[in-house]
Amino acid sequence: MQKNILITGCSSGLGLALSNYYLIKGYKVYGISRNKPDISDINFIHKSFDLSNISQIKTQLSSFIEDIKEIDTIFLNAGMLGKIKLLNDFSIDELNEVYSLNVYANKEILDILMNIKVKDIIVISSGASKNGYKGWGAYSLSKASVNMLVNLYSNEMMNTKIIALAPGVVKTPM
Repeated sequence: MQKNILITGCSSGLGLALSNYYLIKGYKVYGISRNKPDISDINFIHKSFDLSNISQIKTQLSSFIEDIKEIDTIFLNAGMLGKIKLLNDFSIDELNEVYSLNVYANKEILDILMNIKVKDIIVISSGASKNGYKGWGAYSLSKASVNMLVNLYSNEMMNTKIIALAPGVVKTPM
């Protein structure tokens, strides 16, 4: 039986690499990203959606995700670094932009996933979630919150293995 994979942020960087890897392995890959990646494979199903549009995630993505029925692995990979500058130079709006995409978008998707049989969920975190780097304030704060989000949902979705994974340095346009 063909396994199903769901990947957010599949149009570039790590998400695109994961999509291509699982397609080569014969998986059916469902991707969500703003832009459709240059993938022409019958086993790739793409949904164009900007995950920074938090208020529309459940209405726009629930049926797409729920129609998959059983998902072997999910990579919640979409995210943004934000501007590189000192934390005291960030406005609350700038912090919220990064935080919303990196944390709240994942929360909304995890809410949808509570109604589906999912074996594993891998949420992409970062070493910056534990080690604050000068200029990376918005990103570090959001990824530290991602780690706690995963911790909380892993206690609520008892039949699903959920982990936060910091993949290390990745060449990405993020």
